[in-house]
Amino acid sequence: MSNQVLTIYNQLDKTIQANPNLRTKLHGELSRLISTTYTQAMNSDEGYCYKFTIPTTAVMNLFTLLQLDPKTVGNAFQADWKFPNNAIMYNDSYYQILLLLVYYGIKKNDDQMINNSLFLLLQKLWNGRKYAYIKYCDKRVMKYVVAHLVNKKHNVTKFDSPLALLKDYYVTTLMKKYRPEIAKDVYRLRQLFMQSWARIDQLFVFNPVIDAASGEKRAQGGLLPLYMKAKENGLFLTTPTIIKGDDEETGFDQYSTIHNRDEIVTSTADFISMNAKAQYPNSFVMEINKATKVSTKVIETMLSALHNHKNYDMIHDALSIILSRTNVSDKNDICNKDFMVNVKRNIISSKNTEEIRKMQKILNGLSSKIFKEDLMLDFDNYGKAQQMQICNVVLYGLIYNLKKHNCQGLVDIM
Repeated sequence: MSNQVLTIYNQLDKTIQANPNLRTKLHGELSRLISTTYTQAMNSDEGYCYKFTIPTTAVMNLFTLLQLDPKTVGNAFQADWKFPNNAIMYNDSYYQILLLLVYYGIKKNDDQMINNSLFLLLQKLWNGRKYAYIKYCDKRVMKYVVAHLVNKKHNVTKFDSPLALLKDYYVTTLMKKYRPEIAKDVYRLRQLFMQSWARIDQLFVFNPVIDAASGEKRAQGGLLPLYMKAKENGLFLTTPTIIKGDDEETGFDQYSTIHNRDEIVTSTADFISMNAKAQYPNSFVMEINKATKVSTKVIETMLSALHNHKNYDMIHDALSIILSRTNVSDKNDICNKDFMVNVKRNIISSKNTEEIRKMQKILNGLSSKIFKEDLMLDFDNYGKAQQMQICNVVLYGLIYNLKKHNCQGLVDIM
């Protein structure tokens, strides 16, 4: 079996090892593209009619950044995957460079690179499938379909937009299934790519049967037949609402709030994970020491260790819970003098709720990782009370950065 894609990867690895700044630049560019995606999606009310603005030029520029030749990379994929010259999707350099970066991320245990690269890849697959099945999509009809016709167990009822569906569901589930296989065999990238296409395709059409009258194959399930049914019957929503459950409806103001939070979370997570040389004032360290009784040396190490791109996903999840628990609608809520009061009341002093349990699990995970990798200590050797105070160091660090990034340098949090 040919291993030319593996040869390309080895070339990429050597290039980055020779110039580690390339990896930082690559992360910065991918993060910028993802942030732009969020900004554009936040300003849209298209729902599941949404079409991503594909950053083709920016993605193709990654070849130049990484000193790779698109034709050489394309030839390597064709040699390994054995697809014909007229296979447009397989020959697309946009997909090839992102698949290569997914593989690089898997080999380097770089979750941020994996997630961002796969998310950008899925965006273009989404556009292609939506255009193929519903070229001219009426958002009012589609919102009626999602609100009233789709089975409540369907994924589109669990995520309020294609962006959330792709990033929070497909990226996660695809990596959970195929990451171990790809780590062992680069050829499994082909399976990842095919399944990425298939899963999005099945979102629109599945269970096809032959129509007895016309002899044509027609889908019995998916968004397409439901959309056509609603359109034929003149069914549509006149207001942009997202149905959360059988009796619960979220209005447009709340819908916007969710997207405002997403933008704040993503941009702040990028700010933390990419700011490797962050400095914290001594006064802030002393305030945390006073509040937690954790030594200043440990606090300084923990705060510094937060700024690692490998922590991106946990930081992102923690920030999401912080904003949810404090009911943040926009940046002004973070900068308000009552924000820290809400943090202490609804997070630090709150117990036994699903969100708090999830937050504690994330903070434990971050603290344990930092203790092991940066302090060479075993987090489990500490008692529950001490662990809680150690976790609060991470929490205070996240809030400090929330304020610093969103409040024009206002960081008085204690």
